Amino acid sequence: LPQMAASPSDAAPTDLPHNTQSTNPKAPLSTLGSIANITKLILGAGSFALPWAFRHSGIVVAAIAVLLLGLFAHVTVHMLVESKRMIEDSGTSAVAGDVHSDGLDYSQISEIALGRRMEYIVKALTLCSC
Repeated sequence: LPQMAASPSDAAPTDLPHNTQSTNPKAPLSTLGSIANITKLILGAGSFALPWAFRHSGIVVAAIAVLLLGLFAHVTVHMLVESKRMIEDSGTSAVAGDVHSDGLDYSQISEIALGRRMEYIVKALTLCSC
């Protein structure tokens, strides 16, 4: 291994081993690193665990689970859209005010459908999932 400088700030790039990454949080990120971060942000960490899940559960079980979870997600989004449509078609709500002005978010739909307590629960869960 090459000889390290006295302090990390004195080290020239040639003094560091090739596989060492910068620990400076203000160091610029490479283009490839930026693309990887944005891809992980869009796809989510769970999608990167799919190969592991397929390997440990088997291709048939994992494929069935993915299809069932996809169907569940589709039905859930459909129910949410229909709930929003029904609330907006009703005009105004004493709970959410004029629903046509800004549209509705998840917490407002849950408040109208299930009460004020559920609105807070949905807000907390949304905050945790971000």
